[in-house]
Amino acid sequence: MIQQAGMNQDIRFSDKRVEDIRNFGNKIWNASRFVLMNLDTPPSNLELRTSYLQLEDRWILSRLNRTVEAVNAGFASYNMDDAARALYEFIWSEYCDWYIELAKPRLREGDARVRAVLYHVLETMLRLLHPIMPFITEEIWQALPHDGESIMVSKFPEADPSLIDDDAEAQIRNVIEDTRIQREKKAEQNIPVRRQSRVYATSTSYGQWEKTLIERAAGTAISQIPGPPPNVDQFSVATSPATGATYYFPVEKLEGEALKKELSRIDAELKSLEKDLSRSQAKLANESFTSKAPPAVVEKERRIVAELAEQKLKLQERRTALSH
Repeated sequence: MIQQAGMNQDIRFSDKRVEDIRNFGNKIWNASRFVLMNLDTPPSNLELRTSYLQLEDRWILSRLNRTVEAVNAGFASYNMDDAARALYEFIWSEYCDWYIELAKPRLREGDARVRAVLYHVLETMLRLLHPIMPFITEEIWQALPHDGESIMVSKFPEADPSLIDDDAEAQIRNVIEDTRIQREKKAEQNIPVRRQSRVYATSTSYGQWEKTLIERAAGTAISQIPGPPPNVDQFSVATSPATGATYYFPVEKLEGEALKKELSRIDAELKSLEKDLSRSQAKLANESFTSKAPPAVVEKERRIVAELAEQKLKLQERRTALSH
């Protein structure tokens, strides 16, 4: 409800939003349990020195402190919805979906720095979230190493400008973008994310550590090549707008029953996509809809058509590649 609490509008109750935030609570709970499982000793004297930390540590600490700034600004100006959205995006996407995943290989290697950063960010974000979600934050905070009787009377976080790191944020943005590209290409071929696959790249502008992060997160092994491979028609190609790298993904050769099964899967997906696409296109072709519906609704429908058309094209390309 607080996410919707703009200054000049009523709040519309939504069962779907309640479900979404229930899932958000589960996300926080699972992330906290993961951190507690990997917390050997209370890292109470963590020194957040830049020279001591890896790139992804500097990134998450920078994003945390920008979130602290946004939340405090939202509360100070009574824009509670801005504060809630900043927390939701940071916790769900940046901390849970990206930092924890990037941290897992280092945890397996026994890296104490990543454990300390995981704990520090979790404990800080719980204090930030407490005014909005008091019960789950108190419950988890009590299970963490902490000072004081209750999260309710603990010090509210203040931003540390020395931990804002523009370079680290830019580098990890590139890592995330290129990881997404590689995951999407694997998904197009129905390759599980965890199965490592070979990728060839030209003109990469990132360093060795960024390459390592992408490989870990995408489940790929990246080989640098000077230009397009000679048999380029046997590859699926994608260019990253973030780094300028052109990626070449070998198209898996399927035969017999495996090929038949994959073609059948693609045909079923195409049939479903075409049905949804026709429905949305018919809406946009209906002058009554485009003239009477709110502009935001019409624009959303146009975005849906564009996304469905792109998905259809990718599936058709995949089918053509398999058929040759």
